[in-house]
Amino acid sequence: MPATVTKEMETTVTIDRTSPSAPSGDFEVVFMYTGLTTNEDILKHADIPKYGTPAVRHEYIFYARRFRVEIIRDDLSISAGSGRVYVGYVINSHIAVFEPKFVRWEMTYKKVDYPFPSYVLNSDWGPNFGAGPGQPKEKEYFRWDQVGDTIPVEYIGLTVTVNRLHNGLSERIGILKDMAQVHKQVGRMHVIEVFGSTRWVMQPPQIRQAEIYRVEITYTWLHDPGNGTIALPESVPIADRERLFFPQVARPSWHRYVVIGQRTLNGRESLPTIHVADMYPETINGQPNPYYEPSGYRNLPGRPF
Repeated sequence: MPATVTKEMETTVTIDRTSPSAPSGDFEVVFMYTGLTTNEDILKHADIPKYGTPAVRHEYIFYARRFRVEIIRDDLSISAGSGRVYVGYVINSHIAVFEPKFVRWEMTYKKVDYPFPSYVLNSDWGPNFGAGPGQPKEKEYFRWDQVGDTIPVEYIGLTVTVNRLHNGLSERIGILKDMAQVHKQVGRMHVIEVFGSTRWVMQPPQIRQAEIYRVEITYTWLHDPGNGTIALPESVPIADRERLFFPQVARPSWHRYVVIGQRTLNGRESLPTIHVADMYPETINGQPNPYYEPSGYRNLPGRPF
């Protein structure tokens, strides 16, 4: 059977931050071993850290660099093949030191061709079913046909990158828990306090393991500023303006156009009615809307705000 190894103690961590670009520091972990046979090398034991093994303490990465083995010979209460292994950890100044409170903000703009309902008045000739003697057998029928138009809208993108630490193999599952927590907020409406009442929709983030104990999370939100009423182009001749219809209502942030159908009267369809509807209302049919979560950004892993 291999030797039994247990962690006995860990000394206090010392850190010298005099030089922020190259801090120094160390600590030591003491392992007790028993039952070592003559064919075993205690430094190769699975429970003894290998040279270069990292460990996070006080927001810095330390690496196992110093090893010392002490053999116990005078304690009759401990079986033969017993002793201690002293593993010294130091900050490697050649490895970039990361700050868990690090935050990088970026703001971008994305032009989107936002579709809006517009109509043109067309007509066709058809049977005049109500025609009496001497009246035309055909009649002109008018209808409003919807055409596809777009308006350029400048979406605002907010990107925040943060660091997230996970210390030790026992906390690897924490990375997956972070991913699950972040996933629950994707597609949710957030009202980020620093931007007042501006509404942001969280997009799928990028999560990557940058170092063995550091996870880098990049969050992204989009803000739709909406748009005002849409005027007919000045190039449209005055004679044709009565044949075109654009929305006469402003579209607030994160709203969409809703068209209420037309009805036919005397062979002529009435103008459609265009409204706007909130895409992220607080309630739906009297029940809370799960996608409206204004403070959902507050407890995200890494605290981007």
